[in-house]
Amino acid sequence: MADLLDKELHGFHLIDASAGTGKTYTITALVVRLLLEKRLTIQQILVVTYTEAAAADLRIRIRDMLVTARSCFAGHGCGEAFLAELHETIADHARAGRDLACALNDFDEAPIYTIHAFCQRMLRENGLESATLFDVELATDLRDLHWQVVCDYWRLSLVDKKPLFLHYLQGRLNPEKLLELLAKNRPGITLCPQVQGKDNAALYDNFQRLLQEAVAAWPGVATDMAAIFNDEGLKKNVYPLHSRPKWLHDIDAYFRGDLLLPPDCLAKIGRENLQNGFKKGCRPANHPFCSLVDRLWQAWQDLQDSFAEQVLALKVGLFGYADKAIALAKEEQRLLGFDDLLVRLHEALCQEGGARLAGLIRKKYPAALIDEFQDTDPIQFEIFSRIHGRAADHLLYLIGDPKQAIYNFRGADIFAYLAASRQVGSRYSLADNYRSEAGLVAAVNAVFSDECGPPSFVIEDISFEPVSSPGRPLDELVVEEGEQSPLQIMLAGDDEETGQLSAPQSKAVAIRACCTEIRRLLHLARRGRARIGSRELAPGDIAVLVRSNAEARQVQQALAEIGVAGVVKATDLLLASHEARELLRILQAVARPGSEQRLVAALATDILGWSAVPLYRRSEDGAAWDRVLERFERYYLLWRDRGFMPMFQALLAGEEVRQWLLRLHDGERRLTNLLHLGEVLQGQDRRSMHHLMGYLRQGLAGRHGSEHEQRLESDAERLQIVTVHRSKGLQYPLVFCPFLWGGSKMRKHKEFIFHDQQQRLCLDIGSADVAEHLEMARLEELAENLRLAYVALTRARNRCYLLWGPFYGSQESALAHLFHGRADEERAGLLARVKAMTGGQRRRELEALVARSRGNIALVPCPQEVDALPSSGQEEKERLTFTPMPAVIDRSWQVSSFSRLTAGLHQEAFIADRDRSREEVVIAEPMEVGREPTIFDFPKGAGPGTFLHHLFEHLDFRAFGSVGHNEVEGWVATRLSRFGYADTWRGPVTAMLAAVTACRLPQRRFCLADLDLEHRLNELEFYLPLAPSRAADLVDVFARHGHAGGQAFVERLRRLDYRLVKGFMKGFIDLVFCHDQQFYIIDWKSNYLGHQLSDYQPRNLEEAMVKADYILQYHLYTVALHRYLANRLADYDYERHFGGVYYVFVRGVDEKEGSGIFFDRPAAELTEDLDNLLVLAEPGPGGLS
Repeated sequence: MADLLDKELHGFHLIDASAGTGKTYTITALVVRLLLEKRLTIQQILVVTYTEAAAADLRIRIRDMLVTARSCFAGHGCGEAFLAELHETIADHARAGRDLACALNDFDEAPIYTIHAFCQRMLRENGLESATLFDVELATDLRDLHWQVVCDYWRLSLVDKKPLFLHYLQGRLNPEKLLELLAKNRPGITLCPQVQGKDNAALYDNFQRLLQEAVAAWPGVATDMAAIFNDEGLKKNVYPLHSRPKWLHDIDAYFRGDLLLPPDCLAKIGRENLQNGFKKGCRPANHPFCSLVDRLWQAWQDLQDSFAEQVLALKVGLFGYADKAIALAKEEQRLLGFDDLLVRLHEALCQEGGARLAGLIRKKYPAALIDEFQDTDPIQFEIFSRIHGRAADHLLYLIGDPKQAIYNFRGADIFAYLAASRQVGSRYSLADNYRSEAGLVAAVNAVFSDECGPPSFVIEDISFEPVSSPGRPLDELVVEEGEQSPLQIMLAGDDEETGQLSAPQSKAVAIRACCTEIRRLLHLARRGRARIGSRELAPGDIAVLVRSNAEARQVQQALAEIGVAGVVKATDLLLASHEARELLRILQAVARPGSEQRLVAALATDILGWSAVPLYRRSEDGAAWDRVLERFERYYLLWRDRGFMPMFQALLAGEEVRQWLLRLHDGERRLTNLLHLGEVLQGQDRRSMHHLMGYLRQGLAGRHGSEHEQRLESDAERLQIVTVHRSKGLQYPLVFCPFLWGGSKMRKHKEFIFHDQQQRLCLDIGSADVAEHLEMARLEELAENLRLAYVALTRARNRCYLLWGPFYGSQESALAHLFHGRADEERAGLLARVKAMTGGQRRRELEALVARSRGNIALVPCPQEVDALPSSGQEEKERLTFTPMPAVIDRSWQVSSFSRLTAGLHQEAFIADRDRSREEVVIAEPMEVGREPTIFDFPKGAGPGTFLHHLFEHLDFRAFGSVGHNEVEGWVATRLSRFGYADTWRGPVTAMLAAVTACRLPQRRFCLADLDLEHRLNELEFYLPLAPSRAADLVDVFARHGHAGGQAFVERLRRLDYRLVKGFMKGFIDLVFCHDQQFYIIDWKSNYLGHQLSDYQPRNLEEAMVKADYILQYHLYTVALHRYLANRLADYDYERHFGGVYYVFVRGVDEKEGSGIFFDRPAAELTEDLDNLLVLAEPGPGGLS
């Protein structure tokens, strides 16, 4: 490195530092020369880099160089060539020693900063010149603010839009997509296209007029349209027989108002399509409605074009609104983001007085060394150019390597670097690679040489200059078996094979090949036949470089399957980790302990570790499943009453999470992440389950959270799985690159950034020139992928492995460009040729590359099979056996329920009764066009049943009748929105609630509106200690007494699959209330029995009660309440205190019609006999909680 003494120490210069060529050493050498030759102090030499880790490393390396230099000038020998020659050129060694000693004494004041730290310091120190407030706070994460601005923009933009446009917008644009779009914003970016997008009232009115005409005509022509669809003359390839019923159903649903947007099949009944859809010789029907549909469909197409322009306008408008709103919010909150630091300093340097500010900074730092300058952007370059670049008596060095510019996604702009390179006074290149073995250096030179192909890095201004190896001794890799070349290309596929593998197959082949070779190397190492220098090759010497975190997890899992522990050093934030996603599922289950679907999803996570078999068979062991339900209910109560952390600790202990996770190959990492997540959530705990789960969701979406995964001491000993971006600046003895064959990730219909012909930064959000712009963007993407490939290959010190073959999309990859590109071939030709290659053609073109490498590159067949790596120590493991357990477990002890009692009569069994398994599947009558919806039209099933139960559970019956109509509807609307139902149901649901609460209850002369909150108990839970009994015993009891349901009910009982059980019966009573010293039971039923009030008359209700086994259910509820009251009322008497049971079928309640409410009051003797039969006497009356 003697040429380090030839570099100038004034002016504006650029150093191209290829990978491994001693860039950091060059910076340390320049610092020493500036101290000794220019007599600058350490405080006057500015060193700027781009990450805190890089700044910390530079600080260590510069200090070490100063210590070594001081030793040299103190006469203790100069072991390095640069220092030896510098020692010769400096005449006054004593003065040099004093200068170096002063620099070391003052080293804590050395200005070695990140770019953001430098800008922040300059703004603070020059507050008046830069017009920067002194009390602003640096915000490390502005994503929450951006999200709030996006949500505000969304609401303001849509507040006056027509409902049809809002429905069109669904699936096309939402706040989440706008946030992703805003993340692409850059200072000075140009949007394509620039549109205004105003509402076109004429188009909308024309469409609505035609639609109303078609809707009015449809009832009279629906039969005619069905006949046309059934015509034998229709071409079956144009009108497939299996599609016609669905098309007709969708068209019918649209004209009846069930679909909000016209279905695509609407055009199928247009006159033009029908004329083309009939067979030759068959004359299509000339129906006037078909012509109306043609006009309607054309009006819809015109309106959609207008809507599409409005969507573009929403996207364009976001940027102007967000720039102003974010700036205003930051000003109000006195915040600055990291990018604001650069923008503020740049603005201060460009405005009036900027020259004075530049002079002040230049006087403070006469010399500036800017590291990693390939990752610059126009603003960063302009800052240093204005400070130092225009002053010949000062020094500015830009140090970087355009071949390693891989941070475009962070805003880095390679074209800014190229523009800077054209303005420098001189340009130097570092030509010696000190990192890698000589053979590997030669192999990389051969791969990136453009002598026989197109420009290696696509962009002509980025040239590849071969580097050499100075012959510095390195620890040699010795592998006593197999191919010895330092760069090995594992080639997949046979010579005669054509076509490409699918994406999953491609990844599987690549991962399997890497795992096979890794296993082979580590197996040889254990036998002493694979070494680095004098020591055994270890897993920590190997790195697998990947493009994404998902690929990293796939590789880690595959390695684990062969017994190799790998640690993922990805860029994941803690709140975006796999454990965070699974913890969210678990918390959702805890927050809703009655949701079996959420509980199953939680148990199926890796954290809780349930496999598919026990989850599938959970209904076979009801007691065990009930215990799981009870545990999660306890977790819920802990969270509700005591906060997150007590619940979290109880869950870890109760589900044995620690023990389970530590059995997994990466259990230590998983458990560390989980515990770390618990601490982070505890810091957010505001006793609100919704808040914590929302915080986790936003973290998974990348909207906040700066916590990174904690590093473990054991990580360094494991095989390293690293993203290429994170590997930059690092080195490993062995490197595997299994995924460099990946193609373009850009897709149509997605916004993308590109540079136009004038190299201006542009964002295409759907312009007319999108095809041309997309090709330009894909060419830039290829250029970056080539730079990523260069970074990946140059991380290796001793050996590197690449994967190549007929992989999915590989024709678009960097390796296709390097391995098969031709200087005289267009890009489209290369894509087509590589995609159509046979295995033999691929191999022959690679053999030419191997020949040029002079033995430093080898083609090796892609391994097909991989076995597990034997564990260290004894490979023959002792055969283990289990010790038999002679004890017999009594499985008749259970916690049962009414649902399990009647499980044999239904398809499914549920603990909580929400009209799920009891309700028959009923096809509702079609809703007439133009008719207002009623409660009969309200959706059916478990979800709507849960919603209606929720309303009655939280409704104050007395207050409901006394407040205003608007207030009532507002209360209903809020809950409809919370449960995801349209506001159109506000009126029907409100009317239903009014009918139920105002209706005089049968056999009594009061209504629910007469009840106070303090006289009712919602969701009363009970446990009854069961006595052994049989179904036949139940039949005998009911046969001795009168009961509702008659013989049909008795026949149902005879078919009851009721086994002898011991334990408890658990249940919930929807409502128990007290009126005039009598207690009543109410069970809310949302069952759909028909579309008329007559369908809910007493006879129909009794039939439904029998069919759904509700009669048995309310008798059990009566026994439970009977025991509850006997335990709590000193003078309890059944005849005096028990009022009866109401089953309220809420859809059909009408007092005048006498419909919708079933009433019964079981005889006291029947209740006593059931109590004696079913309930153990020992515990005594009660048992309810």
